[in-house]
Amino acid sequence: MLPIYICEDNPVQLNRYSMVINNVIMMEEYDAKLYAAVTHPEELLETLYASQQQNGITGGFYLLDIDLNSDMTGFELAQSIRKLDSRGFIVFITTHSELAMLTFQYQVEAMDYILKDESWKINERIRSCLEEALRRNDTALYVPKIAFRSGSNTININQNSILYITVSDTPHKILVVTTTGVKEFSSTLQDCLTHLSDNFIRCHKAYIVNIHYIEHVDRKSLTLTLTDGQTCIASTRGIMQVIDAIHSHM
Repeated sequence: MLPIYICEDNPVQLNRYSMVINNVIMMEEYDAKLYAAVTHPEELLETLYASQQQNGITGGFYLLDIDLNSDMTGFELAQSIRKLDSRGFIVFITTHSELAMLTFQYQVEAMDYILKDESWKINERIRSCLEEALRRNDTALYVPKIAFRSGSNTININQNSILYITVSDTPHKILVVTTTGVKEFSSTLQDCLTHLSDNFIRCHKAYIVNIHYIEHVDRKSLTLTLTDGQTCIASTRGIMQVIDAIHSHM
């Protein structure tokens, strides 16, 4: 799914761009969603950060005005976006054609530069950029997910956001600890292992850990310290498997 973000300080133009994008999504039934249509760059960054924390989706589509009547220009906003989403598709839209060359100075790898003066072309240019982003997004790096049952619902979690999985105090349930919180599901650690990537090691009968979040391995105390300060216990055999896995991923 392609998340879309727009930042334009003129409410009338913001509404126009939103309508163009929503109409294209609806008519073509594209796998995309307009996450934010805002007038202030800070709002876009807050929404982007929150959505990434919630669902881990990257590779978004960003339509940015350059002159935002704010302390932050569209170029500076694009630089901030790049820090959060290195694979994102950035399109600038402006009345200032003379600023086009600055896209290279800011090193944000813009997909396109649309001029507002060519109003008869705007709708088609936005549509063309969106379709190209969707085409490229289909061939982007695969983000592995794992499905868990929660009552009658199925919850898909980005595997890259999982720190570790452990058994719950409730029988036949597990706790999935992610970068954003903890969720309880009906499953077993053994079943999880069959669906997880090789980034995950069962370091103990009660723990599966994502080796990419391991900061320190203490063989003496048989503990693993993660990047957020949490710890997981490990068995003697499990800690050796963790060490081997870390070395193989270097």
